[in-house]
Amino acid sequence: MIELLKYLRANGYRTYIVTGGGQDFVRVYSEEVYGIPPEQMVGTKYGYNKEGKPFLTKEMLVLHGDAKHEYAYGPALGVPDTKVGTFTETLYDEAKKKGWIVICECRQDSQ
Repeated sequence: MIELLKYLRANGYRTYIVTGGGQDFVRVYSEEVYGIPPEQMVGTKYGYNKEGKPFLTKEMLVLHGDAKHEYAYGPALGVPDTKVGTFTETLYDEAKKKGWIVICECRQDSQ
């Protein structure tokens, strides 16, 4: 993975880490290990407050909708509802209203 990231950067690509969980943990070592700075963690906004103290705001949601290949957390967008986790239609509507990024890992053949 590290060799691939170095190759991509050497050829003009900007690399990012996308993670739905453990972002705070990954951010601590991402720059040292992978060469990816904290502000290139997708799903978060990196900034500073008026006193100069850094802060992070989580802005990305992942809707797992592929029960056949991974997980399905519905009932948003007709995804099956489970007891493992939920992604309600209300949450989906609020995310769209506020301009949050919703990544839908849904496959047509999963239902």
